[in-house]
Amino acid sequence: MSWVEDTNRQVDFLIKQLQLKGTEKILDLACGFGRHSLEFARRGYDVTGIDITPAYIDYANEQAKKENLNVKFICQDIRTITFDKEYDVVLNMADGTIGYLEDDEENHKIFSVIAKALKNGGKPSSDNDIQLMVYSIRE
Repeated sequence: MSWVEDTNRQVDFLIKQLQLKGTEKILDLACGFGRHSLEFARRGYDVTGIDITPAYIDYANEQAKKENLNVKFICQDIRTITFDKEYDVVLNMADGTIGYLEDDEENHKIFSVIAKALKNGGKPSSDNDIQLMVYSIRE
């Protein structure tokens, strides 16, 4: 399966599982080169993607511009960014984040960002619930 097909299926699944209506504001943490952010933007969602790697953010911005998509990309460490209950959904689709950082304190910073970014009643989602279980067991 191609990256495009895989991304489309993942976004379809997230829309169904999270019962999204198309009006939600989405934050995509550790967005990489923006494949999920871009696909949600293609479908009309208001999306912000964040990644620490400048080359990924540059590529994502180029794709968004090429497709005339309204999506915002920020190059920053997700552990240090702050929001104030701005998002309906926070995605963490990156394999190498929660549970894989240096220590539990660093992992906790991501959970803190998610909690602060979500509006009341907002929905967090991770591509790998096993990461969340492993992290919670270590607690």
